[in-house]
Amino acid sequence: MGRKLWHIMLNDIRLYFSYRSALLFFFLLPILFMWVLGATFGGGQENESITLPILLVDEDQTQLSTFVAMRLRHEPSIVLLEETDLARAMQRFEEDEALMLVVLPRGFETNVLAGQPVEIGYRLASDSTRAIAAQQAVENAVAAAGSVATTLNAMHTFLRERGITPPDIHTLLPPLLASQATPALTLTETRITPQETGLLSGTEQAVLGQIITWGLITFLGASTVFLTERQRGTLARLLASPTPPWLVLMGKLLSRYTLGVVQSLLLLGAGTVLLGVHWGEPIALALVVLAFALTGVALGIAIATFVRSASAAAALSTLLAMLLSALGGAWWPLEITPPAYQTVARLLPTTWAMQAFQKVVAHGAGTRGVLPDIAILAGFAALFLLAGMRTFRNPI
Repeated sequence: MGRKLWHIMLNDIRLYFSYRSALLFFFLLPILFMWVLGATFGGGQENESITLPILLVDEDQTQLSTFVAMRLRHEPSIVLLEETDLARAMQRFEEDEALMLVVLPRGFETNVLAGQPVEIGYRLASDSTRAIAAQQAVENAVAAAGSVATTLNAMHTFLRERGITPPDIHTLLPPLLASQATPALTLTETRITPQETGLLSGTEQAVLGQIITWGLITFLGASTVFLTERQRGTLARLLASPTPPWLVLMGKLLSRYTLGVVQSLLLLGAGTVLLGVHWGEPIALALVVLAFALTGVALGIAIATFVRSASAAAALSTLLAMLLSALGGAWWPLEITPPAYQTVARLLPTTWAMQAFQKVVAHGAGTRGVLPDIAILAGFAALFLLAGMRTFRNPI
């Protein structure tokens, strides 16, 4: 009996891959959609840092020019490359070691303190966003030096107007520069991770959404298998043979069940390899996949009860897979929808499948955490199988 079951299952799998388009819809298209959507909505690596290498030649070597270098050095995104020789700096810039070459000329401090215009030489490697960001950082550092000079001149004017002889400007310069070295206000950015919010990241949402969508298309294809064999008369012959009807049902269930589970596991693996997604507890994740697969195949058998032709079943299966996936939160998070919509969506098996996936991936839930969702998916499967038994009562 086990051998008959095995042969029924293998025969259906062999028939599935006998069509040239099977591999396209089973693996290639799901991977392509998953990769494109995951890369688009994931936004790349969240912790990727941007570095802006800048070459600086300080020909002035004064307190104010040193202050400009210090400000650049303290910028988190700036990699400051300092050179004393302009020719050597030019060579390094031509060799693409930096996005920007900056030259602070002699007389920089004198002219800035005197309120005279200063011509700072610089060259940009390109007009890219990174090069413009480097230029902006240099301009901010020079502006900070100008602010110090403005403050000094304002203090001198204030004291003179009150008949007080101001101290030498170079005496006040060091403490002012020191006060500018430490910002009066420090802003700290705290990013909330998907684990803290309990929501899936864009990449995780995209990958799991594709697993639900394409998995359903595969699972619901069980309806096409039944209707094709009913139209050819092979289903009636199988049921009239010594093979028990439940064995025929089990074999055809297992064929689609195996195909869908393998497809889902391949997509999960591709999500890890191509997009770097971490899926959480493996056993809990596997149980959700298995429960969802059973529900999908059972729904496919139920479809075969209400549709008369294989072509109609194929079209309905694809349409139903798309609708259930979209409405059940596979294409967008249910959290962004109105509360009434979320309540109605709980009538769909895809909602519970996505909720279980979210618990494992975003909440770090284990096996016990997803058991309620798995039980509900099993309930959907039992309901669909009960409806689908009419297929076997009326095989003609």
